[in-house]
Amino acid sequence: MANYMKLAIVLNFLVTFLLLFAVARYTESDSGWLGPLLGAVLSSLYAAACTVERLWFLEHRFWYVVSIALTAMAAFGFGTGALRRGGMYCLLRLALDALAGGATALMEILWAAVLCVGCFLIYRSGEALRRFVPVELQYGTHQLKLTALHDTGNTLRDPVTGKYVMVVGADVARQLTGLTKQQLQQPVDALGAIPGLRLIPYRTVDQSGRFLLALQLKYTKIGKKKGSALVAFAPEVLDGNGTYQALIGGTV
Repeated sequence: MANYMKLAIVLNFLVTFLLLFAVARYTESDSGWLGPLLGAVLSSLYAAACTVERLWFLEHRFWYVVSIALTAMAAFGFGTGALRRGGMYCLLRLALDALAGGATALMEILWAAVLCVGCFLIYRSGEALRRFVPVELQYGTHQLKLTALHDTGNTLRDPVTGKYVMVVGADVARQLTGLTKQQLQQPVDALGAIPGLRLIPYRTVDQSGRFLLALQLKYTKIGKKKGSALVAFAPEVLDGNGTYQALIGGTV
């Protein structure tokens, strides 16, 4: 019996970690594997506590739901994006547990399907709400506030760290750093124009082997996230209508 309990706790840990990690990867979370690992540890601790005779009340449905919610918060934290990922995990976990519990009746199977559909709708609604994101950039004494388009098709990443790179237009580059359109069109020759400039390789549908000038900014604010970010400078204005001035990928 004791060996069975240990096996159940280990399986709980593995299933929880894989499910959290899958949600994080599907939503392009920056949490890596550490967040899902922390959530899986918390979930396995709850499973272990349920095996203690004096803590029998933890098996009640209320505490079961609370444990799932706490697992999601431990894995993804707080914030709009975190709540969206947490909601997706909670619905998927409830659906998975319903099926693993031997859901054979039609209503039970339909309930699991509804939970999965709800998970998908959370993901889609979150993407629509976050299409345009407020951004603040600071370089020296220059500070700009602009709007970024959250483009899931933007896969430009820093080849060193693997993190997503923000792309701004030539107009933003001139206001922020003084770089001219001609310098942006000849990135290799303009490397020494200001300290810290580097090259980021990129490719388009019809062209490859090209570079963008990029600069690591110590202070940026993307949505509610603050910190440093690598910003690449495109040699043209991104949106002629002025709706947005930057492109970002990944999550916000």
